[in-house]
Amino acid sequence: MKTAICVLGTAATLAFGLTGTATAAVNAPKTTQTKTWKCQKPEGKKIKVTWERAKGRDWTWLSYVSNCSESKAIRLFVKNTAGKTYQRCVVAKAKSSGRKALKDSYSGISKVTVTNTCSG
Repeated sequence: MKTAICVLGTAATLAFGLTGTATAAVNAPKTTQTKTWKCQKPEGKKIKVTWERAKGRDWTWLSYVSNCSESKAIRLFVKNTAGKTYQRCVVAKAKSSGRKALKDSYSGISKVTVTNTCSG
C-alpha cells in the first residue's frame, strides 16, 4: 500500500512505500525561466532574459544580460487575475544588465520576445 502526502506550500511530494522510505518528487514545477536570443551586432553574441515569479507576491522579477552592441526591447506578455493578457516592455541598453520587478503580474508571464523597439 502506498500513501501520497503533499506538503502545502512546497513542490515536494513524498511517497511512502511498504519499507517506509521517502522519496522527493522529481517533476517539481520550474519557477525560474530563461531564454536567449542572438544579437544582430556583434555576430555570435546574445541577450539572455530570465524571469521568476516572486514567491508570495503579485509581481515577477525580470533580469537580463545583453552583450549586444545595440539596445533591445524585451516585450513581455503578462496575464492578470481576470485572464486578460497585456504587454509590458523593458529596454535593455547596449552591453548592459539589469533587474526589474514587474508589478501586477499576478498570473505570471505567458510569453517573452526580444525586438528592436517597444512599439508595434
